Amino acid sequence: MGLDVELFVTRGDFTLDAALHVADGETLALLGPNGSGKSTLLHAIAGLLALRRGSVVVGGRTLTRVGANTRKLSAVDLGRRTPVRVDGNERGTQHETRHDLAVAPHERNVGLLGQDPLLFPHLSALENVGFGPRSRGESAARARDTAIRWLEAVGLAGFEDRRPSQLSGGQQQRVAIARALAVEPEVLLLDEPMAALDVQNAAAVRTLLRERLAAKAIPTIVVTHDVVDAMVLADRVAILHEGRIVDIGTPATVLGQPKNHFAASLVGVNLFEGTMGADGIVQSVDGRRLRCVPIGSEATRVLTAGEHVAASFPPTAVRITVLPKTGAQFTAAQPNAAHAATTQASNDSRSSSGTLSWRAIVGPLEPAVRGIRVPFVGERLVAEVTTAELLASGIQEGMAVSVTVDPEFVTVYPIPSGAASMAG
Repeated sequence: MGLDVELFVTRGDFTLDAALHVADGETLALLGPNGSGKSTLLHAIAGLLALRRGSVVVGGRTLTRVGANTRKLSAVDLGRRTPVRVDGNERGTQHETRHDLAVAPHERNVGLLGQDPLLFPHLSALENVGFGPRSRGESAARARDTAIRWLEAVGLAGFEDRRPSQLSGGQQQRVAIARALAVEPEVLLLDEPMAALDVQNAAAVRTLLRERLAAKAIPTIVVTHDVVDAMVLADRVAILHEGRIVDIGTPATVLGQPKNHFAASLVGVNLFEGTMGADGIVQSVDGRRLRCVPIGSEATRVLTAGEHVAASFPPTAVRITVLPKTGAQFTAAQPNAAHAATTQASNDSRSSSGTLSWRAIVGPLEPAVRGIRVPFVGERLVAEVTTAELLASGIQEGMAVSVTVDPEFVTVYPIPSGAASMAG
């Protein structure tokens, strides 16, 4: 039956208003900028924060219920695969106000693991893992057996007698994972569990979690800022922005076809929102024009003229023309095609209303994986060029330039009504 939540939480000026369904055995990655409400959502599910309104239901058992549920939820809100009934009422229907309910956090059987392992410093690894089973009434012998089994499962056999101070950061997090799973939780909540680890330890813990979660048929939510976590661990991805879920779906859809700027930044692409034209040109909301594919290609036929779309493209597809002195144009994607691209952009500008290029001011240059990152003042658009190209062009911070985008590298896809505008 999985996890069903409808949460309305207020903390000062911030409001979390979100609904989710996570199936048994499913892992949902929750991504969003700082302050978007990710940890608030987890803490509300765990019973550590009071709701103004809403419910938390695990496996058909109601853990939290506050106020009347009178809001009709869509399938997009819930991200569900099948309808779920709560207290005899199908989601999406109205029902009468019932008595409020809030099961205490320690009685919820919800595992919560953050980036800090929070191990008891005076207890050994074995005692830390066995603490949960013991607190739930298991005998000392059975709790010890459980702890030994889980330490073996996380690759720490032989570390039973070591205290946290005698363990590395990665080993401490492994103990914390073993402790969280030793109590056989009905729901597992992971709040950036790899954030405090170095690259090597993060990769090892990520692999461990993937193996352990595959063996547990429980709903899991993992909060992360790392797209690798989402790709490795998650069956679905949700983007949380300003307390609301603005996109949800498979990693390939949400991250491969980003519909908001946060998701686009995670995967390292630029994003324009606009309207599809019959001529294969996207008219962006700020008046810019992007050619996405050659006119008449198969890619344009799956989109309808006038349809609300997103256009994404890598920074290497951005061409920069220095103005007005050199007129040198280049692109990391096709450095030898600069002259032809300049001519084509000029022809496009003359043959249609508007222009396929625009002026911009170069911002502070930054190092990038393949060379130099070139941002533009007051814009989300970013270009990326090689060091050799930068030196040849003479581009400097504060310089006025003309910018175009190589249509070969522009991907266009539809946006559900209102989806992108919710997450600027």
